[in-house]
Amino acid sequence: MWHWALMAFCVQSTAIPLQDLDLGAMVQEWGEPRRNRSVDGNPLSIGGAKFGTGVGTHANSTLTVVVSGKAERFRAKVGVDDEVGDRGSVEFLVLADGKPVWRSGVMRGGQPAQSCDVPLQGARTVELRVSDAGDGIDHDHANWAEAVLIVQAGARPK
Repeated sequence: MWHWALMAFCVQSTAIPLQDLDLGAMVQEWGEPRRNRSVDGNPLSIGGAKFGTGVGTHANSTLTVVVSGKAERFRAKVGVDDEVGDRGSVEFLVLADGKPVWRSGVMRGGQPAQSCDVPLQGARTVELRVSDAGDGIDHDHANWAEAVLIVQAGARPK
């Protein structure tokens, strides 16, 4: 027989791919965000590794998602897309309710993808940012590859 307190921990969760969210809400300084493609429309590639899913964007960019306290985690592989060679420099940031909860540090073209895995329990909003690392936006093609927002079952981020 299940104890009611134990059942509270058995809430199911759902992984929502970043590319399935409303990318029209993403603001970026150059180009358009792309589902499962780089900002130039090529397959996603970071440090020689290919990725089938995610969002290609460009610095400076921001996507704010309203999760109403129902988010659990955000996971992604991030980096500068290989289409720019060894050029480009960006920094990826994840904010919960306006406070930074994860940052990649400066990443440059040709470097391998970095893993992002951030707990988000209780957050009302999640903001995904890519900055130009302080040196302008030239060649700053940034990928949120294999990116998923994990939410409580039935939650619908906006």
